[in-house]
Amino acid sequence: PKILGWFFYIYVEGYVVFILGVFWSFANAIHTPKYAENTYGFIVSISKLGGILSTGLAYLFITNKFTTNLHDIDKLRVLLTASSLLLVVAAIILKLFINKSDSSV
Repeated sequence: PKILGWFFYIYVEGYVVFILGVFWSFANAIHTPKYAENTYGFIVSISKLGGILSTGLAYLFITNKFTTNLHDIDKLRVLLTASSLLLVVAAIILKLFINKSDSSV
């Protein structure tokens, strides 16, 4: 039913805002409040751009004529692996972020 799709959409949109809020709180905890306030817009903008870009790339990958020889399950496996690797990259960047803030104190 259509109503389930809307509930899922609202849940996902609320989840993204929650995660961004938690990250901003983290940034506020390791930096000055003024610096965190100045970077919040950048963080939100980049997260939205990343969401659009990753969704668009996934769509192009699934509908690409060069991937028609792959089974749908294999396409999903590739997307899951790629998104998992991006999460690992995000963790590494976060670690570098923490190290840089520790060295600047």
